[in-house]
Amino acid sequence: MKTENDNSTKNNSTPIAKKPKKMPVWAKVLVIIAGVFVSLIVVAIIFAATKLPGVANDSRENAEAFVANVKRGDYDRIYDSMIDEAKEQQSKERLAELAGVLKIDESCADSMDLKGVESGSGGSFATYAGKITCDNVEYSIVLVMQKQGDVYKVRSFQFS
Repeated sequence: MKTENDNSTKNNSTPIAKKPKKMPVWAKVLVIIAGVFVSLIVVAIIFAATKLPGVANDSRENAEAFVANVKRGDYDRIYDSMIDEAKEQQSKERLAELAGVLKIDESCADSMDLKGVESGSGGSFATYAGKITCDNVEYSIVLVMQKQGDVYKVRSFQFS
């Protein structure tokens, strides 16, 4: 006869704790790659936020000085503000001819905007684009500045 205290007949239905499933290796690798990618983006944003305003300010001063010198007809300063490679392509006389053809003087209004900044193996570059307006004639200007030593100098310019 069976008694109530007989352990052999009792139904033990306590659930056994299951081990959590392990994350597959490919998923772990994917998480690590995503973390590295996000870290690189954060570093790039911090770099851009701290370095690029300085580049823009330094190069802007020299870009504005270049345009002011063009308007004044100060070809010596224009020539001095250019990097050596640009000087090989332009002479002071050629700069004077260009300014004479364009008829740019101090009465002309100008505006320049920073279009881009980049750094590479050739150094730091800043590109400006703008307009110079003289007697209702509007000239477009593109000016590329390159850091040479501690100063940004004119690498190339184009009037149209």
